[in-house]
Amino acid sequence: PGVTIRYTIDGTTPTTESGTVYDAPFQAEANQVIKAVAYRSGYTTSPVATSAAVPIPVPTINADRTISLSAHGPNDATIYYTLDGSEPTDESSIYTSGSISATCGQTIKAIAVKATYTTSAVSYSTVATPTISLSGSTATISCATTGATLRYTLSETAGTPPANPEACTTAETVSNGGTVTVATGKTLKVIADMPGFAPSGVATATNE
Repeated sequence: PGVTIRYTIDGTTPTTESGTVYDAPFQAEANQVIKAVAYRSGYTTSPVATSAAVPIPVPTINADRTISLSAHGPNDATIYYTLDGSEPTDESSIYTSGSISATCGQTIKAIAVKATYTTSAVSYSTVATPTISLSGSTATISCATTGATLRYTLSETAGTPPANPEACTTAETVSNGGTVTVATGKTLKVIADMPGFAPSGVATATNE
């Protein structure tokens, strides 16, 4: 209590009389270096804390398999991506525009790079874990990721849970918002997958 923090993002050193008073979280831009100092009447002022340069924000991988740069980074950064599970580097494929061709089981991983800037972290997207709503013996299954395929397994006998469904297989499928009948004592497990995205977690529901 009673401590004031001042910061700068222009390279200058904040003091007890200069710099912006910190009063709420803020969005730092790529390549900015944040310097901050804390002080309170009657106490020794803190040393100046200096951050590393803010990296380029991670690019966004959209549901249509296009990739977008953040408004808080350079708009001329180069996007590199992979589909084979490896981490992208500046020697990977360059993304230019349009939807990336990918098959189920391939996950788009991307980075944004620009000279003199700190490279972004690796970006990839995961399909949302499905939700199962049980009403009696009717299970309604939904997924927040538009375009995902929902695959499921169901107990063959009551009291025996089924194996987990596997992404990108010939497991039984159900439409988003569709229903599956789950008899008393049986367990339903559902996974969601989509080309270019990492598969979801497995949702489970048992009709007790």
